[in-house]
Formats: sequence, structure tokens, C-alpha cells
Amino acid sequence: MPQVVEIALFRALQVGLTNTHRHSGSPNVQVTFHRLPNQATLEIKDFGHVIPRPVMDRFHRTGAGSGLGLAGMRKRIKELGGDFTIASTDAGTILFASVPLDDRREQNEEAQGNTAEKTSTADSIFS
Repeated sequence: MPQVVEIALFRALQVGLTNTHRHSGSPNVQVTFHRLPNQATLEIKDFGHVIPRPVMDRFHRTGAGSGLGLAGMRKRIKELGGDFTIASTDAGTILFASVPLDDRREQNEEAQGNTAEKTSTADSIFS
């Protein structure tokens, strides 16, 4: 999986778990990750307090202003061509992110990483 996708999904997981801990009051959280041939998906579900309707409306309308780190999460996922959704009801809140996987991009990043690693080694030897 491309490192940029790994980092974006890891950050989404961090923010989602932090929000659950700080805001939901849920004693449990359910995290599901799937790596499929063409996409990676992440779902974070809590069983706590609903996100207030004005906050959800503002987030869906503008993508910002929630104060819960959701805007940055959505921005990272969208920059990768992915989808980010959030739903909050009396039963809890679900964050869902999916990011397309492109094998060519992954191979390209791996090749660049190998080149960068060789360059770093050479730089340290000759400096």
C-alpha cells in the first residue's frame, strides 16, 4: 500500500479514536480496516453521544467548523481521491473512509523510496 495512503488512514484512525475518547462517552469503539484489491477502507464506530445536529450540518455544508479534527481528516482522504463520510445518531457515530489503491503509484513510491535511501546513504558517506 502506498505510504501516503497508510499515513492518511493512520491519521484518520488517530483523530477518530481521539474524538471518541474526548467526546462520545462511549466505553467501546469498533475499528474495521479492509485492504481490497482496488481500495483500502477504514470504519470507526462508537456507541456514545450523538454529534450535535448544528455541528454535523456545518460539517456537511462546509467541511469545516466542527472543531473535532474532521475537516483535516476529510481533506487528507479527498486529496487521495477517496471518500469520507460521517453519520451520527442516538446509536453512536460512524466515520468511514475509503481510498483507492493504484499499484502503479505504489511501485513508483517504492522506487523513489529506494532511490532516496541510496542517496541518503551516499550523502552520509561523502559528507
